[in-house]
Amino acid sequence: MRKICSKCIRFILKIIPLLALSLCVAQSEPHDASKQQTIFSAGEEFEHPVVLPSAALKALETSKLSAEMLRDCALDEGIKVSEIPASWFVGSWIELSRGRSSGMVVGAKPVCFWGAHITQFWLLSKNGDDYNVVFTGRADAFEVLSKRTNGYCDVELIFAGQAGAEITSVTFEYANGEYTESDSRNERPYNN
Repeated sequence: MRKICSKCIRFILKIIPLLALSLCVAQSEPHDASKQQTIFSAGEEFEHPVVLPSAALKALETSKLSAEMLRDCALDEGIKVSEIPASWFVGSWIELSRGRSSGMVVGAKPVCFWGAHITQFWLLSKNGDDYNVVFTGRADAFEVLSKRTNGYCDVELIFAGQAGAEITSVTFEYANGEYTESDSRNERPYNN
């Protein structure tokens, strides 16, 4: 009986670190793509927020798509771009290219990224431990669409004008390593 108990204890001691690791991964990356957030709005909290991994923050800092904006905000705060903390951003995992947690939508927290009613959004692709900024835009809302082009989700920037009386949606498709505008439409939701 004593041998069985000591074997059980050794087994439990070996398995606990693995269970703890799996719980950490489960909390940091979603398992069910149907439960991921797909619409992100200025001024609203992310539904499944995650802290940006250091590699994602580095991708933001080094991307040509966001260099000028980050430089300006860092100057406003009196710091270098390399000193920008992860706390300036919030992320949310998405299934960008048919792989669990293959992408991340990033929103900005500091006021220097905001407009009158818009904010800055970034879309990062994730491959292994590497992140790349594949899209950036300022809008009232950002939506990850279910339609795919070249294996990547299409995305949309949404702008509300005239106190919501006019909605402009600009759709982007993925091709050759970047997103380009593919469609634009205006709606007047209050016109009968």
